[in-house]
Amino acid sequence: MKLSPQNFLECAEFLGAKLSREAIWAGERCNWFGHQATEPGTGMCGADYYSGTSGIAVFLGHLYAATGEKIFRITAEGAIRQALSRLDHIPLDQRLDFKSGLIGIAHALLDVSRTCNIEKFNALALLILEEISSDALDGKDLEVSPSDILSLLKIHRDHPRDFLLQTALRLGEHLRPVGEDLYGFALEPSQPLAFLELFHATGQEKFQQAAEQTFAYQLKILGALVNRNVDVAESIPAAFGMPFIRAIESNDFYLDGARSVLLSITKNLPNSLSEADMDFSPAQGLTGQADLLIEATCILRDGGYRLSAELIGGVGIDRYKKDDLPWPCGAADGERSGLMTGLAGIGYVYLRLWDSTNIPSLL
Repeated sequence: MKLSPQNFLECAEFLGAKLSREAIWAGERCNWFGHQATEPGTGMCGADYYSGTSGIAVFLGHLYAATGEKIFRITAEGAIRQALSRLDHIPLDQRLDFKSGLIGIAHALLDVSRTCNIEKFNALALLILEEISSDALDGKDLEVSPSDILSLLKIHRDHPRDFLLQTALRLGEHLRPVGEDLYGFALEPSQPLAFLELFHATGQEKFQQAAEQTFAYQLKILGALVNRNVDVAESIPAAFGMPFIRAIESNDFYLDGARSVLLSITKNLPNSLSEADMDFSPAQGLTGQADLLIEATCILRDGGYRLSAELIGGVGIDRYKKDDLPWPCGAADGERSGLMTGLAGIGYVYLRLWDSTNIPSLL
């Protein structure tokens, strides 16, 4: 049976309602208990974007914008308020981190401000970012992730404040080159894209050169895997393909790299969907692949990728939603709630399957 966009929206609503029912409230704040715990010693979600309450709020905010159901807005606001209550508990060495620190929480605040029309979150997010901008000034041993830089540059495009660009630039100076091993390559798949976006924002040729060198290295690794008949879809998360797809908009030299990743994913899809221990989460699993395929459809104008993404969505609906079974999230300890690791992210990708124009990629 061919699914319509409405079927995908209904699945996102189903997952949003599940999260809203399972939320544990304390005043105006809410959290989630269980296997997805990221707050040490509490058994509850932390504040982080990747798997904590700020990321869950992002999904629920988009779901509210799509449906107008007030419970999703209420729960999104409760989740982001919980994250705000934990700002002082984030370790100093994580403040500048997108996945687990204040950059990600600020990013989520801006998102929820827009989708739920809560203007005060805008000002609060920018205040948080301005406060931590000094952390990048003299940190000689900063551990910098490409996602930190990409988030700051995205926020700067929407809210042009000089301190945002300067912070991204300072972090870019600390971005370490990819090491000559697969582990370093797979760990930071968005690194060449961060260099490329820094070049677009500043015009500094050193960032363009760094982007080209890093893309060349990743193409070398990709070629080696393909030549050894290693399944790229199993060896490398879908996030690896996104920089190549985004880079095509600047230079179609990267088209072959993007198509190699996409071909591997689509070729392996029947095997992936038949596995008993599949992972449906965006971080390492099938909805991450669906998100990449949706973006490829938009940029490469190839409807075949969209059909593959819809196939993934249809399997989830038929296998898990229909009988309300636990969604596999790549963990032996069961279902999770987070944006990149669990139900919120799975629901977000179903929203993308419903409307990829207005709902941006998670990757």
